[in-house]
Amino acid sequence: MRLLLCILSFSLFLGVKAQTPSSLLQEALLECNYTLAVQLLEKESLSAGSDFQKWVQIGNGFRQCNQTVKAIRAFEKALALKPSARSVQRQLVRLEMLLGNYDKGIDYCHQMLEKDSTDAIAYRLLGNCYYSKRQFDNAYMGYVKAYSLNPEDFSTVDAFSTLLIEEKDYQGALEMTERYREKDTTNLRINQNNAEAYFRLERYDESIQRYKALENAGDHSFYTLYFQGVSHFAKKNYYAAHNYLERARPTDPENVTLLYYLAVADAKTSWKDDAIKYMEQVEDLTVPSDSTLSWMYNGLRQVYPKWNPRYEESILKLLEINPSRYALLNLLGQTFETTDTQKAINYYRRYLKAVPEEERKKYPTSIHIDHASKFIENQGRNEKTEQFWKGK
Repeated sequence: MRLLLCILSFSLFLGVKAQTPSSLLQEALLECNYTLAVQLLEKESLSAGSDFQKWVQIGNGFRQCNQTVKAIRAFEKALALKPSARSVQRQLVRLEMLLGNYDKGIDYCHQMLEKDSTDAIAYRLLGNCYYSKRQFDNAYMGYVKAYSLNPEDFSTVDAFSTLLIEEKDYQGALEMTERYREKDTTNLRINQNNAEAYFRLERYDESIQRYKALENAGDHSFYTLYFQGVSHFAKKNYYAAHNYLERARPTDPENVTLLYYLAVADAKTSWKDDAIKYMEQVEDLTVPSDSTLSWMYNGLRQVYPKWNPRYEESILKLLEINPSRYALLNLLGQTFETTDTQKAINYYRRYLKAVPEEERKKYPTSIHIDHASKFIENQGRNEKTEQFWKGK
């Protein structure tokens, strides 16, 4: 028994001896015990001295612990020991960007490019810094150079196509992502930008196909569901539109545009009560301006049934914002033909008065004018007949 205890004690002693500071650090990082990992890294930094590789390891450790400032300090120590270390400069660019220090990132990029003017990654990082500063012209130049040096780098294609979409060069983004997809059809970010380019170009069949493929690959992110829903809406597939927009809604429940499309889709399907609820949310969230109010009232017109007073109110608001939409007066006349004859007559009279002379003979305005005139005439004849029989 004593011999067994001695063997066990010796084994435990060897196990403790085997736990070096490096292995303890790796274990802490693997177990996401970042408090312990930071303590160990700070202890290692006291003895790192002029060991370049040690400072790199410490910097990577701090970066993994989301200790950005400490990671920068460690990488700066490493760079001072080896100023030509391009991988360290790249890490410093990324970390400075995390802190919003884009000008520092730009300086590091220029330092790299002074030593090697063919460094595609430095050009891409330079583009990223300028993109974050919203200096899109400079970002474009950085990405163009990076792409010309390495068109197969997915990070460059991702960043460049994202910029092109933001700058509304949808065709350029589409061509770039399609070219990349000839070699790799599995990259998530490239496929997302490719699908959005199709969507922005109003090529909805292709965008639905791309977003469906993303969904099948496990991408259930907000924009994949949202753009797929709006694509189906544009194709008048209202049940499919409802499905995807309703799934996207919990991620951004106050997204006015989503609520608008969802409300109109629901008004054309089985969820008519939800349609009114969502449009009322749009109404609450909309910032007053002629363009947004016109958009909102047009949605309200579509979700409320014609017997609801808010239907008429919405159309009258649209007319108030834009009196030249005289066709809405004809629509109101049609609405009240069977329920309120006098209202129908009044709206038809306003319509006939509002139609410009040059439009009166054009199709379908000419047909609407003929119908409105005959309705007013017939109602006048009916009223006279009724008065005759009443002895008036």
